[in-house]
Amino acid sequence: KLISETFFKTASDEDMTMARNLATQALPAIVSLYTYNPELSEHTTFKFPIQKDDKEAILQVQQSSNNQHINQQRFADMFGWLKQVGLYA
Repeated sequence: KLISETFFKTASDEDMTMARNLATQALPAIVSLYTYNPELSEHTTFKFPIQKDDKEAILQVQQSSNNQHINQQRFADMFGWLKQVGLYA
């Protein structure tokens, strides 16, 4: 953590822009996978209600108001730190 924070304090504007762009692209995908990982359906001993290729159902679960509320709590510390180092608005 210290190494990362030191980098972000001393990074050039160009490096910070690149890091912000990477974070902007990666964070939604990471949060979505923690919210609901479609791979789950392949590892149950029963027919899972949402199949791995049912993109519409997966998005409904990932973007539900309940999951948005849970994610605000679940990722509060991470998003707070990302804001602190300038990677999240």
